[in-house]
Amino acid sequence: MRAAIVEDDRNFAEQVKGEVSAFFQKRQKIVEVQCLAAKELLEALGRHERFGVCLLDVEMPGMDGVELARQIHALDASARVIFLTAYDRYALKGFQTGVYYYILKDGYQEELGRILERICREEEEREEKERKEEYYIISGKEEGCKLAVDDILYLIKAKKYTCFYCRNGEVYKERISINSAGSRLPSERFLAVSRGVLANKKHIKRFADMEIIMCDGTLLFVSRRMWKQVRDRVREYWGMQQ
Repeated sequence: MRAAIVEDDRNFAEQVKGEVSAFFQKRQKIVEVQCLAAKELLEALGRHERFGVCLLDVEMPGMDGVELARQIHALDASARVIFLTAYDRYALKGFQTGVYYYILKDGYQEELGRILERICREEEEREEKERKEEYYIISGKEEGCKLAVDDILYLIKAKKYTCFYCRNGEVYKERISINSAGSRLPSERFLAVSRGVLANKKHIKRFADMEIIMCDGTLLFVSRRMWKQVRDRVREYWGMQQ
């Protein structure tokens, strides 16, 4: 977990930093807390750094917390922005800009602890969900990417590469045989429909006349030799009677 504090009162910022650090240390969780200026936080987000929590004062010289919250969410829509301020008149503006929560500075410690507890639960649920998801890892010398198996529609062999066509409309390539790629995918989900083509049964929308149509509208031809197997396996997956 990474947390950012933007507060023009340096002493108060350090106090909040201590409270956040103590909360996570008590729960034996790793946290990195930084006290930043508004510009520094936006520059970090612009470099695709992620902060799970952004604690902002509202009344600050230069850019106020409301405008800073808008710019934070423009760079990272998933950032949890919490207003920590002495004035409750900004509550409505805060919620209109997608602020996660609003805490008054007077006696803030108990409320802050409660909100951090909620965030911890959310992070644990997200991590548990991610652990349960299946991924296919494409790794190369210079780059790598992680594809959720559920997002892969179909694979097609293209010379020395296997191309992965995904739900987001993007195509990823790996220098690997399609048989090797298929061996790293769940066999109960992916089906060979012709030589050099694998389809994710979850995303097959229709089959007929030795063709299948994927949920994105792509038509894949099924070889005559494989047609009966493809038809039977799709029917079985859909729970249709043979």
